[in-house]
Amino acid sequence: MMLAGMIKEVGKEVQEITLVNDAILFSKFVGGTPDILKLPIDRSISIMCNDNGKSLGLKPNFMLREYRDVICGTALFVGNDGTGKFISLTKDQKETIKKYLQ
Repeated sequence: MMLAGMIKEVGKEVQEITLVNDAILFSKFVGGTPDILKLPIDRSISIMCNDNGKSLGLKPNFMLREYRDVICGTALFVGNDGTGKFISLTKDQKETIKKYLQ
């Protein structure tokens, strides 16, 4: 199943992507075991990042201000249906992500 998502690489603007809903592929994007978080301002948006990004010395990417934490390394954004399933981002969710990362 294909998903409309977004990717934020260190030092680059967030970009729209289409990706396969596959855990192995998610691991390749983030460079290791993915940690799955919810975007603080919209819990229907999941963030996937490297679970060990900080301890591996990955470069800081962006702040999660509400948690006073930083995401290190590449991050993926996809929608979630509230039951643990990943779904495509809507146009409004994509705008929310762009605004959050400004």
